Amino acid sequence: MESVGVAPAPAAVAVAEQKMKLLEPRKEPLASAAAAAKAPCKWAMKKKLVGGDAGYVLEDVPHLTDYMPELPTYPNPLQDNPAYSVVKQYFVNTDDTVTQKIVVRKNSARGTHFRRAGPRQRVYFQPDEVNAAIVTCGGLCPGLNTVIRELVCGLYDMYGVTSVVGIEGGYKGFYSRNTVTLTPKSVNDIHKRGGTILGTSRGGHDTAKIVDSLQDRGINQVYIIGGDGTQQGASVIYEEVRRRGLKCAVVGVPKTIDNDIAVLPSFLCPCIYVQE
Repeated sequence: MESVGVAPAPAAVAVAEQKMKLLEPRKEPLASAAAAAKAPCKWAMKKKLVGGDAGYVLEDVPHLTDYMPELPTYPNPLQDNPAYSVVKQYFVNTDDTVTQKIVVRKNSARGTHFRRAGPRQRVYFQPDEVNAAIVTCGGLCPGLNTVIRELVCGLYDMYGVTSVVGIEGGYKGFYSRNTVTLTPKSVNDIHKRGGTILGTSRGGHDTAKIVDSLQDRGINQVYIIGGDGTQQGASVIYEEVRRRGLKCAVVGVPKTIDNDIAVLPSFLCPCIYVQE
């Protein structure tokens, strides 16, 4: 006896045919995918490379003096701080670098190096001219409040800075929120709390609006705490600051919970931000 089936509806046939097409191997890539592959990354920034002997390469960081070569320098306030002036060789030499590869062969090139972090003997800002801002962006990560606290206390107690504000809500807070005044007293116990007292968000990066905000508020040091995407955004902010010729230091503080930032072995660790 023959079984009697129900003929599939036209819509069902169309769906089935579409599924079969999706399973077929694609002969040519989509035009949009091909275009995306050829298009340069919008975050791309030209590397600042300096060569040396025996295959030494310094992958340097952008600096104010790249576009303001006549910028005056001042003695580091730390030299008058009794807690630090007694420590020998506390300041990092300007020629100190850290190698990317710890293990190399006897006759191999010295390879890529990076600037060593730490206080220099000469600085480019006097304490009373500094208007600093701190912002946290991207996903939450353990230790964010600790970094905020150490930045504020370090600026006040070690460098004599008395004007530090927090930007609430990530990048978009630069142009959509008021600032929060930060002092050693206001951040005294925030390291005992989770999250970030400044709040955070993803996206909201409008370079022109952010730099407009920095310029209008007279901010000349901005500390951007965030992961890979946040630091790429920070590099774009620096490029706009440079284009406008502003004396504004853009400082990226890396944080991550999935190890997507190269070079540094650990993040938001006291040994990085206190020891250095």
